[in-house]
Amino acid sequence: MPYTNIYSATKPLYYVSSLFGLAPVSWCSGKKHGFIRDRVRILKLFWTVLLTLTLFPSMYYNISLSVPKSNNVTRIIGFAIFHVPLYLSCIITLFVGLTVNRSKLPQLLYKIMQVDRVLIITSTRLCMYRKTKVHIFLQLLVVFVIVVALWLFDMSSYCGLHCYHAYLGIVPFLVNTVEIIQFLNFVMILRTKYKLLNAYLTSLLPALKINENTVPSSNFHTTFINFVPNEVLEVKSSCSSSLLNDMTQSEVKIHHLREIYSRLYDISLIISSIYGISLLGVIVWLFTYSIACIVFALQHFSNGRIPIANILLLLLSQCLLAAIAVPCHVTTDEASRSSVLIQKLLLRRDINKRFISHLDRFYTQINSMTIKFTACGFFSLDMSLFCGIIGAICTYVFVITQLK
Repeated sequence: MPYTNIYSATKPLYYVSSLFGLAPVSWCSGKKHGFIRDRVRILKLFWTVLLTLTLFPSMYYNISLSVPKSNNVTRIIGFAIFHVPLYLSCIITLFVGLTVNRSKLPQLLYKIMQVDRVLIITSTRLCMYRKTKVHIFLQLLVVFVIVVALWLFDMSSYCGLHCYHAYLGIVPFLVNTVEIIQFLNFVMILRTKYKLLNAYLTSLLPALKINENTVPSSNFHTTFINFVPNEVLEVKSSCSSSLLNDMTQSEVKIHHLREIYSRLYDISLIISSIYGISLLGVIVWLFTYSIACIVFALQHFSNGRIPIANILLLLLSQCLLAAIAVPCHVTTDEASRSSVLIQKLLLRRDINKRFISHLDRFYTQINSMTIKFTACGFFSLDMSLFCGIIGAICTYVFVITQLK
């Protein structure tokens, strides 16, 4: 059945990533460590290495082409700062994917598939991954339209930049953008898993009509939560038979939810380890790119021209930055909602001490396994980063305006 697993849903992204050297190993189902035929693997590795090596002369060419024929050191440094972060972030992304993260991405897909087998029924999986594939198609289509628009718009005639004028100038932009799309989709898939887990916890919270004058009965300690049938999740027990004999059905389900939460936490760690270094370079590029666009825009304003190209490029860089920060923010919020649901479960009066003990362990586990996406540990990837960069850009514009 199509679209029933992570492999079929991400196939378009895999082909595009292979085109830009971001998939030197296979993502195919059943290939846990990404092993493929020797001939194909050698070709993919050769293409990634060749693409990485061509970026160095391309960077030199674009900088030398963009720098005016003058001895103005300030302008030369400005153009270098504009181009170098773009190319260096692209080179770092390709190099890390070729060496350190070569086998991590297939392992990430394999772990996601393992969680799907125990967490989601087939009908829900079909709908979820069909939406994922549609979203990937739309994202790639938007990137294609933007690249074509930049090519046709001829940015160099407006802002003196040749980064997108030549073919090799578009390559680093596309490599970084595809890397962002990879990260965006894997984080959103992880968010979907947390939403399903929270949906199951929410289904354990039916409205109870308890009279204020009601006194708990003498058999209160033998009353357990009545699990509501759920059409979203299919929780499969992995406990041993001895443990099943010793635990009630409700306790076994909570124990299994703890196992799923632990697997989701491992997936979040793998995502951070794969994209941490590359996203650090990408964010530095987007920040310096935004500053450069503002500098060139102010120059055009001073010459009495409207810098339409610079404004569009500035908006594009902020959209790419939002594509990194927003998914991380909503995913961490969704994961933290599990602790709130656990506390609401603990407020119920029809649970005994053993079940309370299992919920307390689950709550402690959630607090110990707090997910957080970081750029190689330097800063968190969330809305605070996005707002901080926008604030820094606005402060820079204000200071430059006042100085002039």
